[in-house]
Amino acid sequence: MKVLMVPDSGVSIEVMQYLADATIKRTESAYLQFEIIRPGAESPGVTDAGSVALDHMRTADVVAFDVTQAPPNTMMQLGAARALNKPIIFIARSAADLQLDLASVRVLIYGDDRTTVSGDFLMAWLDALDQVKAQSVTSPSGGPDLPSSATVFVSYSHVDDRYLKRLLVHLRPLERKGLIEAWSDTRIKGGDQWREEIASAIRRARVAVLLISADFLASEFIADNELPPLLAQAQARGSKILPLILFPCRYSREPELARFQAMNDPRTPLASMKQHQQESVLDSVAEMVELSIASVVT
Repeated sequence: MKVLMVPDSGVSIEVMQYLADATIKRTESAYLQFEIIRPGAESPGVTDAGSVALDHMRTADVVAFDVTQAPPNTMMQLGAARALNKPIIFIARSAADLQLDLASVRVLIYGDDRTTVSGDFLMAWLDALDQVKAQSVTSPSGGPDLPSSATVFVSYSHVDDRYLKRLLVHLRPLERKGLIEAWSDTRIKGGDQWREEIASAIRRARVAVLLISADFLASEFIADNELPPLLAQAQARGSKILPLILFPCRYSREPELARFQAMNDPRTPLASMKQHQQESVLDSVAEMVELSIASVVT
C-alpha cells in the first residue's frame, strides 16, 4: 500500500517522517510504502512539492494531508485527491484554526510539542490506515472505493473453539447484511503473516467479544498481544468490550477486565447453562454487537 504524505510546513514534515518510521516499525509490513512531498529534498522517497505530477496521486492508495495551515498548494493537491476519489487522512497540529470546509471531517491532532507525539495520535493514525485497508474495496470496473463493514474482533482460547463456532453462527446474519466482519484467527490462511493480521484486525475493531475462561486468562499470547491494545482502544476510542464468561474463572478478580460489564453473570457461566439458555445469551451478544456498531460507526 502506497501512502502519499503532503505536509504544510517543516514541523509537519517531521511529524510525517515520524509517522512513516513508526508505522513501518510497528507493523513490520513489507507492503507499506511512504512518499513524503517537500521542496528541495534529495532524500530517497521524498518528492519536490513543485514537481509533483498527477501520477503521484494516481498511484497512491491513500493520501495524508497536514491541514494545520492549509496553504494554497496543499489545498490544490487536496482537490486533486478528492477528484481522484482517493481515501484521505487529515492531520493537524491543532483543531482551533481549521478551515470551515474541514470542520465536518475527522482530523487527527498531534499537538504543539512534536518531540513527544502521543501514543494516542499514533494509534489513531494506525487505525485510520487500517480503515482504508479494511473498509475500502475497489470495484471490478476500477471505480471509487466502496465502504465495507465494521470489524468485530473475537478473542478466545483455542481450547474453547466450540463456543467461538456458535458465536459466529449468531453473528452471521449481521455479516450477511454487510454490517460487520466477525474476525477471529480462523480467518488466517497459510502464508499469511499471522501476527500482523491479528494486530491489524485489533486496530480496526469497533467491538471486541472476549470468550473468557481459565484457559483464556492463562494464555500468554492473549495477555501480551490481544488484551493490551483492545483495552487501550476502549479507553482512547470508545470501542466496545463485551466479555462473555464461558467457565468459572478469576474474571471478577481481574480489575482491568471486571470493569467491563459481562454479557452474563460470572456466577452463571455459559458452560453451566442448558443449550437453549446458551443460545439465548449468544443471541444477546449478537444484539449488543448490532447496537454497538450502530452507536460507534458513523
